Amino acid sequence: MKEVMKTANPILEIYRNCGMLLRMNDERIQKKVTDYLNFVKQAGFQAAAQNEFSDELIAGLNMELLPVDEYVKIIN
Repeated sequence: MKEVMKTANPILEIYRNCGMLLRMNDERIQKKVTDYLNFVKQAGFQAAAQNEFSDELIAGLNMELLPVDEYVKIIN
């Protein structure tokens, strides 16, 4: 992925190790997913308007959606 994006010169790349959670409608995690997707949306606005990102935004994009043991329980 990084090699493909190299020519586009991205200012931010977002990688999630819990991508399945972002597609689920499970009420146990919906608030956390909604919060995370709001940070992704804010990243788009900040990229377009400022070409840089606030520390708060970066922390939000890096937040843990679920501990690994809970993630395994939900996806099984």
